[in-house]
Amino acid sequence: MDLTVARLRQNVNLIVNRVGRLTPAYLDAIKVIHDQERLAISSVAQVIVADASTLSVVPYDPSYTKSIEQAIYDSSLNLVPKLQADGSLSISIPRVTIDTRKVLAKESGEFCEQARAGIRNIRQAAQKASRADLDANLITKDDFKDNQKSLDSVSKTYGKLVDGIETKSKAVLLDK
Repeated sequence: MDLTVARLRQNVNLIVNRVGRLTPAYLDAIKVIHDQERLAISSVAQVIVADASTLSVVPYDPSYTKSIEQAIYDSSLNLVPKLQADGSLSISIPRVTIDTRKVLAKESGEFCEQARAGIRNIRQAAQKASRADLDANLITKDDFKDNQKSLDSVSKTYGKLVDGIETKSKAVLLDK
């Protein structure tokens, strides 16, 4: 469940970073495919904030330029990189509209729902394992009930974490 919540935080942070102040983390979700390898953009290029609405991507190796450009085109961020004379890529980031914020809030909510489903699946798998132990007489009925109560408690705790993450992300995304 820790991994589920950690993955959720990572995904939600990628979304929330798109509406705040422009940072190099804006492009963190982009994976570059070069020589049949998927690499994070930060491992093949330096991402620099040129100004309030422009990012500059400077490849460490010029042979990666086309792969980076293609990865940016193919991303779900709807960005268009422009190749500069010095071999870097310049990317103009459009202003975030209220409609975009609503779409991002919906996307954030979908990630939260996936995390809730993951927590439920983990809980159900643990319940099945506990039931199998009871059926095999490895644990007593009292131990089984204790296991069920602790599973419910842990699941509720992680569910509340997910709810908190969702509330905070929607507050940031929708300026509430």
